[in-house]
Amino acid sequence: MSGTKPATRHPGSSAIIMPRILSSGEAFDVHLKGLTEFASHDVEVHLGITSPAGHLSFQPLQVRLDSCGNGNAKVPHGVDLERLWGVYVDHVSNGARTLVPENNPASLVNWTGPAVSDEETQMIHDDLSAQHKNLFGSPVGDPTNPSNHLHRVVTLLAGVLTTQHTIYPGLITVPLDARPVDREHVELLNHFLESLKLPVAVDIGKWASSKASRYPTTAVLIPQIWAPDFENAHQLATEMIERLQLVLSLNRLAKANPVALILEQRQPNNSSRSRVYPLDTHYGGNLIGGAVAGESPDHLASEFVGLGNDPLARLGASLFAEALAERNEDFKFFKHWSVLETLAERLGDGGTVSLMSGAPWPEKVGPQDPGPRVYSMAAKVLAARNIPESGFGGPSSDLYELIQVLKARRNATAHYGGFDAGSSTQQRRAWYPDAMKSLRAEPEWLRAARDLNVAVLHFALHPTMVANQ
Repeated sequence: MSGTKPATRHPGSSAIIMPRILSSGEAFDVHLKGLTEFASHDVEVHLGITSPAGHLSFQPLQVRLDSCGNGNAKVPHGVDLERLWGVYVDHVSNGARTLVPENNPASLVNWTGPAVSDEETQMIHDDLSAQHKNLFGSPVGDPTNPSNHLHRVVTLLAGVLTTQHTIYPGLITVPLDARPVDREHVELLNHFLESLKLPVAVDIGKWASSKASRYPTTAVLIPQIWAPDFENAHQLATEMIERLQLVLSLNRLAKANPVALILEQRQPNNSSRSRVYPLDTHYGGNLIGGAVAGESPDHLASEFVGLGNDPLARLGASLFAEALAERNEDFKFFKHWSVLETLAERLGDGGTVSLMSGAPWPEKVGPQDPGPRVYSMAAKVLAARNIPESGFGGPSSDLYELIQVLKARRNATAHYGGFDAGSSTQQRRAWYPDAMKSLRAEPEWLRAARDLNVAVLHFALHPTMVANQ
């Protein structure tokens, strides 16, 4: 499909697909007449293929027109499609010049209804096209709320190959021919090689070619987000893009990474404001350096070796890295708990577990409940590091409460996809009161989970280390 569809039609010309009713894979012909501006030239015929869910491109057909601008193209294998689609000649091109035939009626692929006339065939296609346009134009948010502004969003997804325009409810993806070549990193690398006096340098041309082949890029446009401000629009756009990433991962077998998000906000006087969010440069770790901030050379080298020798600790560290990178709070709770539960298989105690105070476990424990085992592991870490129960900070009054809240949030995500305080189903679960303790204080509880995981992972790699060493 051309990136810029011409707006005018060529008078007196036509492009008709025969037959008008097709089966998937059935051969068809495209009859061109009266394209006098391209007479006696080779042209490319661009087909449009439309359904309510998408618009596909088709490899252009090569046709030689006669002196009257007439020609014929055969498609012996048809188009391989499921469900009902409309197919028509979108435009005809010769080099940079494009024309739209004045008469370009559509044919139907996979029509299973009663026999229809040519006029009815066109009406069915027009309805498919209208549904398709409505899907793309579906507003996100409430356009009737007077406090909401119209926002438009553009982002780039790197690392996943798409080959056609695809429309989803509220957004469209557009494959880009141009790809990032990342000159900045190769220049930094060459400067470092030069500082080492090494007689080697990365060839920028070869680097660019390799990068371009490995990092296909897709643009995403969200035409309507109705929200009161940039922050709310950004939240809505982020949720949509994250869902799109998951869909592409499942169907394109590659993870799409957003590069940046551009927000345009329309103003009452029809002017606009905008914000740019670079999404691939976020750093949420330590801003200070040195041994006090986790950069002790001996410590780092020791854990580097330890992770090479301990597959379970390496799995835990990998899950922890995923938890740090996760943006969704529900998923973040789930991943932090996964670290604790994984390492508790080795470091925790089975059977009856008492609290650090010596009191018995306060609740009845099922055979599959990981809470006591995780608690016993965390208690060992606190004791080995001489850390009081309040040492991890956060809202919890003691270690038991912290473990119960984290486990509750894990359960909410594992069984329902996330915690919903208003869900009557979740309200009936035993863990619901513990999950409620985290409501509107998620960042504090997540920091406590993060700090606990850091302590547990260090303990797994240095089980004999005592506090302040």
